Amino acid sequence: MYRQTAAFRPHQRESLLAQAAEWESRAVAELEAYFVARQAPSQPAANLNYHAPSYTPSPWQIAAA
Repeated sequence: MYRQTAAFRPHQRESLLAQAAEWESRAVAELEAYFVARQAPSQPAANLNYHAPSYTPSPWQIAAA
């Protein structure tokens, strides 16, 4: 969104592109942390914020529904 806005606001372009880069790096860091946590065998699953809701006991049941 910052990149789109930068196209229409040339005076703020540099600032908007810097903000876009900052949010992109935050998103990448968040995704990397998520996948590292999912692959860590020593970390209990209860500590992960990313989990299937209790009403979907297994992923294949979602696809079969």
